[in-house]
Amino acid sequence: MLDLTSILFATTLVALCMGLMLRVFIRGFDPLMRGARPIAWACLMLACGSAASALRVLGPAWLSLAIVLGNFGTLASQGLIHLGLCRLIDRHARLPYIGAVLACSFIASVWYTFAMPSLIGRVAVLSVGLLVTVLLTLWELYCSLRLRRSVVTLGLIVTLGVLAATLALRAASVWVFRDDFDRFYTDSPLQPLLLVVVMITLVLGILMCMMLLGERALQRLRENARREDLLTGLPNRLAADEAIEAALERNAPRGRPTTVVRVDLDNFRQFNDWYGHDVGDAVLRHVTTCIRNVMPRSCLLARWGGKGYIVVMPDAGPEIGAGLARDIVLEISLSPLELGHFDIEIAACAGVACSVRSESTTDALMLSAEAALDHARRNPDGTAGVRELD
Repeated sequence: MLDLTSILFATTLVALCMGLMLRVFIRGFDPLMRGARPIAWACLMLACGSAASALRVLGPAWLSLAIVLGNFGTLASQGLIHLGLCRLIDRHARLPYIGAVLACSFIASVWYTFAMPSLIGRVAVLSVGLLVTVLLTLWELYCSLRLRRSVVTLGLIVTLGVLAATLALRAASVWVFRDDFDRFYTDSPLQPLLLVVVMITLVLGILMCMMLLGERALQRLRENARREDLLTGLPNRLAADEAIEAALERNAPRGRPTTVVRVDLDNFRQFNDWYGHDVGDAVLRHVTTCIRNVMPRSCLLARWGGKGYIVVMPDAGPEIGAGLARDIVLEISLSPLELGHFDIEIAACAGVACSVRSESTTDALMLSAEAALDHARRNPDGTAGVRELD
């Protein structure tokens, strides 16, 4: 006979370690860990449920409490795993179905525990509730697999398939041995073995989820590296092009404006020649901070080139763009870079372009902004008039 208490304590320890590990990773990589939070809570709920189920060894007085808390932890962990997996594979979580199935299973198990202590009813309800939830999760994974094949996703399907088969076998044994189920559950090694398999597959499923989290985080890191300027931490030219194109597609059919502000530093090459490239890098980081200080949160700031920046302003008119351009030039000129005992004064110019036409393109808008910037370089104050696409 298997020692279920040892299995439950081992499951508690493993699930607790995985949950705490995920919580640590979430703090360090929160933007990349979409879907990790529900899975971390699933680990902790499974640990609590396993620990509560092990309380039955303290005596008959603890049996009812152990059943209630153990069932709640197991059911809640399965629901959280479903939610986290759906977020990981970019699927819409079926929360009403999952919540209804698990809530009905828990209420029925509590009723069987207190109103009519029937082991057969409690095991049947829990097995069916978990089985329905696992089957819905398997369907979501299958739909995702048709779009994006992954070895980890295949492993998850196999693991959850084993879990579903075990739950189905457990529910079937309830029906087959319904006349003498209490003695069968106590004396036969089949039921403890099935319970152990359920616990092991739950732990393996969470481990597969953690591997899927790693895959997704690595993919997001690669995408961010392709769209991010390493020096300033800003989006790069590719990301800015995508943002402008998205704004034009969204605003042009409704006749709403899309405005861009091109910012360029004056005589930037002198900083590198006189003070070195380290100072030049410090100047770029300082200018990034200056622009962020005056830029609205709804706008996107990106680095456009060696010494150039661009601000994408969706849903903003030409007057707002011109005002922001003046604020940026003024903020940069009034905020010298402090280096040791001397300050480095920085000058900049800015050009503004706006479009409300449905046939406007990113290239046309940027050419207009570049023309406005060339005109600004010849102006004493560094700002040019707004250029609107006709």
